[in-house]
Amino acid sequence: MGKVSMWFGGVFYALIVWGGGVVNGENVMFFIFGDEVNDVGTNNYIISSKEFQANYYPYGIETSCGSTGRLCDGLLIPDYIAEFANLPFIPPYLEPNANFSYGANFASGGSGALRETNDEEVLSLRTQVGQFILLQEKLRRELGNSKAKKLIAEAVYFISVGINDYKAFVNQYEARTQIYDAKEYVELVTSNLTAEIQVLYDNGAKKFLVALPKDLGCTPGMRQLAEGDCYKLATNITELHNEIMEKILTAQATKLEDFNYIIFNQMEFVAPRIQDPTKYDRRWDTCGGKLNAESYELCINRSAYVYFDAYHVSQGINKQAAIALWEGNDSSVKPLALKEFFNREVSVSHVSHERKRKAKIAAIVEHASS
Repeated sequence: MGKVSMWFGGVFYALIVWGGGVVNGENVMFFIFGDEVNDVGTNNYIISSKEFQANYYPYGIETSCGSTGRLCDGLLIPDYIAEFANLPFIPPYLEPNANFSYGANFASGGSGALRETNDEEVLSLRTQVGQFILLQEKLRRELGNSKAKKLIAEAVYFISVGINDYKAFVNQYEARTQIYDAKEYVELVTSNLTAEIQVLYDNGAKKFLVALPKDLGCTPGMRQLAEGDCYKLATNITELHNEIMEKILTAQATKLEDFNYIIFNQMEFVAPRIQDPTKYDRRWDTCGGKLNAESYELCINRSAYVYFDAYHVSQGINKQAAIALWEGNDSSVKPLALKEFFNREVSVSHVSHERKRKAKIAAIVEHASS
């Protein structure tokens, strides 16, 4: 019988369940960090305004169980990755009674690399990394240092962060530029992100999947500020962020022993779907999700849109992104396919996308509403 441990923090607790001596057999563990690209319900469990939550209609409309906290009409990239890797959906770290035998999701929608980004509303990347350290310490105590060290080293660490830092910079431009110019601000964000990656590495992480932000300036929300065109300031700073982070990760791989990385450039991935949406059977604009809107009109054919709301892409785009990551067959993914991190050569064409999905989502909703 597996052991059960408890961690108390604030008003939250988590039952840490390990499946005996070997956590999950042959599966690689999956740890997820960052913002709304990856948040599968963390913000359901913290005191946060509705702006940073998605546990209400129409979010989750494409799933049989409705809203689970994902800022999307359905599933997110890490959900699809878990399916491709033959893992169950990875639960939020703050979810009561969750089983973390296959990993944990620490991501918090609205968070940034900077602690002050949406402070007191969400969990910063630094806080998330701190939660991981607590969890891996328990893993070491339960399984012994040798087994835990091996599992931690073989695990995959998915980080998506930065776009909320730049959204804050654009929205508070006059105040922020009293302290930093745009280049200095980007360097601050990238240095903070690099520092947290280093902390994870120092605690045994070896395999990093880093999603670089999509083009903030070309999101429907930012286009409103530029009379329908892409907002150049927002585009330029996210582009600079991506250039700097790619150089940093390349350098880290040469300096740090067994440091492995995959870059997913969301800007490069989403751009052609906006510039030539018909090629991908998509419309570039938003389907009409509710976030940040006093009123909205939800589209009928949601799968035909790149964006579900003003800033967040649709389930269809998330699925395309996950397939590109898994197979490594898109220029936005480098230097290798994600399936190599999971030690699997299975093509996504052989993965049943409906495999136990209803049961998984039902479990997520049950925990979220408990």
